[in-house]
Amino acid sequence: LCLGIKYYQTLIFTRGFQWKMPARLERSITQGPVTPVIDYLDSLCVAPSTRFRLKSELKRVHRDLGDSLEGVDWSLYLAKRKEQGRKSLYELVCVLRGYLKWLGERGVISTIPEFAPIKQSVRVRRIPGQKRFSRLMADSEGLYKQRNRAICELLYSTGLRVGELASLRLDNLEGKALRVRGKGGRERRVPIGNRAWVALLEYMNGERLRLSRKNPLETDLFLGFGGRGLSVG
Repeated sequence: LCLGIKYYQTLIFTRGFQWKMPARLERSITQGPVTPVIDYLDSLCVAPSTRFRLKSELKRVHRDLGDSLEGVDWSLYLAKRKEQGRKSLYELVCVLRGYLKWLGERGVISTIPEFAPIKQSVRVRRIPGQKRFSRLMADSEGLYKQRNRAICELLYSTGLRVGELASLRLDNLEGKALRVRGKGGRERRVPIGNRAWVALLEYMNGERLRLSRKNPLETDLFLGFGGRGLSVG
């Protein structure tokens, strides 16, 4: 494709037309991909979205500093990119640590630089107190009263993520505990508190039986309109 574009540009120019190739396309043809970046990404086992983010970040580093990263003043470079914000700078340092260590192990650079730790602001989440939770339970009225109460009690008792709770199925119940698949596909066993267990049994023996009549083959633990499973969103 690149040779075809070059040939097409030459053909047009020889016939009296003037057409200039876009600068971004010209750079991609003349310079090509940064080989160490591609080799480093191939050595990792990451999701396509993570690979794309790492590739974009590392190609920008090479674009700013050149092909060789030997003897770079990293403190000065990070100071120039402070406008990105603390979180983005923290992620950049994490990416550089892994990449430069990989280069050092293969002899591409002689010394592996050390980076000063960057403190990331931690947002403390507010946990609702007993009074606020009691008011929330009192407001859980309506068509799905038992289901909503069971969901609130289960979230409060187990600390599950909303997505984890919405993906629960009947076979995830193991006695008075839940088998939950979380981030990274890792499974864990979460015990259920007494109040949450009572609310869950009331829902299972009450509203869920009524809702499952519309869709008897549905295996999701919590059902909504039409007997279908819940979704996050």
